[in-house]
Amino acid sequence: MQPLLIAMRGRGMSAALLGPDGAGKSSLARRLAKDRYLRARVVYMGANPEASTLGSPLSRWLHARLKAATPRGTRTLPLRALNFLNTVAEEWWRSIAARWHVLRGRCVVFDRYVYDAHAVAGAPSWRAKLRRRLSTLLAPVPDFTFVLDAPGDMLYRRKGEHSPEQLEQQRMRYCKLAAVLPRAFVVSTTGNETLTQRKVTDLIWKYYLAKDTTNQHGNACGKK
Repeated sequence: MQPLLIAMRGRGMSAALLGPDGAGKSSLARRLAKDRYLRARVVYMGANPEASTLGSPLSRWLHARLKAATPRGTRTLPLRALNFLNTVAEEWWRSIAARWHVLRGRCVVFDRYVYDAHAVAGAPSWRAKLRRRLSTLLAPVPDFTFVLDAPGDMLYRRKGEHSPEQLEQQRMRYCKLAAVLPRAFVVSTTGNETLTQRKVTDLIWKYYLAKDTTNQHGNACGKK
C-alpha cells in the first residue's frame, strides 16, 4: 500500500543525497529504503560499479580492465572511450528508471547525483564537461536535495580516505553547491544514523504537501 500522503498528492517524489566522502549517503539511502512509509527505491548515480543498484556487467568488466591497465596509455584509449559511452548510457538508464518510479507514485532516493560534478576540485576537463552535459540531458530535477554535512576530521575517522583537510575543502564545496540548488537542505550527520534519518524524513513530509516547495533551503553547513 502506498503511503497516504503520496496517495493524496497523486504522484511520487524524488530526493538526491549529496555530500563528501564519509557523510553517510549510502547508509541513509538504505535506511530510507527500509522506512515503512517511504519504501524508497534507491538509485545509485555514482561511478563505483560495485555499489550500483541499476548497473550492468559491462560496467564491472570495464572497471576491472581499466584498473588493471595501469599506467594509462594509448592502448587503453578504446577501453576508456567505451567506458565513457557506457557511463553516460547507464546514467541515462538510471534517470529513465527513476522517472518511471515517480510516475508510478513511488519515492526515489538518489545515492549521489549529477550535481556532484559541480563540487569537484579544480577546473573540469573537456571530457568531464561533456559527460556532465550529456548526463544532465535526461536527469530529472529532484523534488529535494539533501547535502549531508559533517566536519572534515569526523569524515576522516569514518572512512579514512583522503586527509581531514581535503575532506574539509570538499565539504565547503558542497556547502556552496547547496546554496544555489533549488529545494536544497543541509543536514548535519554529526549525530547517529537514526537521528539523521528522522531529520530527512521530517523535511520530506513537511514540504511534500506544501503548495510551493521551490527555492527552499535548510541550514547552512556547520549548523545542526
